[in-house]
Amino acid sequence: MTKKDKLRRLNFLMYKNYVNSLSFENSKKQILEIHNEYLKNDKLKSQRKHHFKAISGFVEIFNLAKELKINDEELQQLWYTRRHQSNKNRDEYKKTPQKEGRDNKNVHVGGGGSNRNKVRYPSKKRSLSTWKKFYKLFPRNAEEDGWDGKTSNRMK
Repeated sequence: MTKKDKLRRLNFLMYKNYVNSLSFENSKKQILEIHNEYLKNDKLKSQRKHHFKAISGFVEIFNLAKELKINDEELQQLWYTRRHQSNKNRDEYKKTPQKEGRDNKNVHVGGGGSNRNKVRYPSKKRSLSTWKKFYKLFPRNAEEDGWDGKTSNRMK
């Protein structure tokens, strides 16, 4: 594995795993102790595979940092910037406008762009499954229309 690949792997693992930057030294010690305990005891390893995977990820981070000659302070700062970038990306993704969906396709998304302020009912000729989806999305309308699971006043 080249130095560039190791750095890429380190960045990926730091982006994926979270460690509290305030108690970095304590976290590192605890993770290494738990990892050593898991390695010694096969019973623990088989019982808690998901914990072992997570802890192994942290240990891999520390080993890659050692190979790349990154000290703990630099690693902590790098980890903080990765985590900050991850949170920033998540916030930016949440801000993106959602595509406005059709209200009778069992999807209720929107973000404006429509000039209607009323719910668009399916036409009377539509199948029962369309009406079920519609009333599932709009329970208030189901109540008003007397929906009993098979028919309503609007369908007649």
